[in-house]
Amino acid sequence: MSQERNSPRRRSRLPVFLLILLNMILCAALIAVLVVNRREMERTVTAMQTTIDQQEAQLAIETIPLADFQDKVARYNPSTEFIQSFFDDRIVYKDATGVVYAPIDEALPKNFYQWENLTRVNGRLEYHVNGRQTGKVGIDVSKHQGEIDWERVKADGIDFAMLRLAYRGYGTGKLLLDECFEENIQGATDAGMDIGVYVYSKAITVEEALEEAQLVIDSLEGYSLAYPVVIDVEEDPDPADRIAGLSVREYTDIVVAFCDAIRAEGYEPMIYANTRWFVAKLDLSRLTGYKKWLAQYYQQPFFPYALDMWQYSASGKVDGINGNVDLNVWFPDTADLPASAPPAGEAE
Repeated sequence: MSQERNSPRRRSRLPVFLLILLNMILCAALIAVLVVNRREMERTVTAMQTTIDQQEAQLAIETIPLADFQDKVARYNPSTEFIQSFFDDRIVYKDATGVVYAPIDEALPKNFYQWENLTRVNGRLEYHVNGRQTGKVGIDVSKHQGEIDWERVKADGIDFAMLRLAYRGYGTGKLLLDECFEENIQGATDAGMDIGVYVYSKAITVEEALEEAQLVIDSLEGYSLAYPVVIDVEEDPDPADRIAGLSVREYTDIVVAFCDAIRAEGYEPMIYANTRWFVAKLDLSRLTGYKKWLAQYYQQPFFPYALDMWQYSASGKVDGINGNVDLNVWFPDTADLPASAPPAGEAE
């Protein structure tokens, strides 16, 4: 027995076994490293291919004929914001005929805002210049918001409020004071809010526009405004809307009459409209002397012309108000912007 244990043949078996085991461990480790590296390489290649595919897709979209692009849009009906993202030399909107690609009028005054300066803070947009908030955060309200706790609204970081003062029936044409206006203007004033007012207009003549302006003037007696008096022009989806069929000249005459009457009383006039109204329903060349409030629910606006306020959401949440409320950004005056700022739509 002792001779068997001490024989050279027996003694050599243990190192060979260890060597085999060590080789197996090294091979397993090497395989594991290779698998990990291969997976990492595959992920890298996949990411690179995705980027290449996206670039090729973007290039394909940018280089196909406009007619082909328009055909695809008509077939799949993407959002206006999506379509607009492919154009910086046209304003895109939809009407009863489909998608319209309106050329930009270079003769009109432009805005010089840099949209990358829009910053989302607590779910709301602010405009910053050199790290400093220069824009203002606002809401617009009417009877549809019901009773409002204005102290809580102000404490929630809202800088200003646009109050609906009056509205005209789209069918009857009757001009009415907003049922909550007096309560809102008193509550907002008592809370120290900065306020402006607007009229939901359905005027079809200059005379009716002047009637709306006079109601504003009479209703504001005893109050002061920090923000403009606005004429809100928009269509109702009901085909019986009384303003349907008015010409661009008639719409523009109505807006000019309202704004001039408001200015004559010492207030700052302003026009509220969506993209289509500003581009297709109004003659902007006659409205360069008035402030503009754009309704456009995009992640960032596309509007090359001069504007002062942007309504970007109808589903905002503000303490002191039950339900949804419109959110707005008031942009800084041009004098507060860098002199070298490029026109909106070209700030890349």
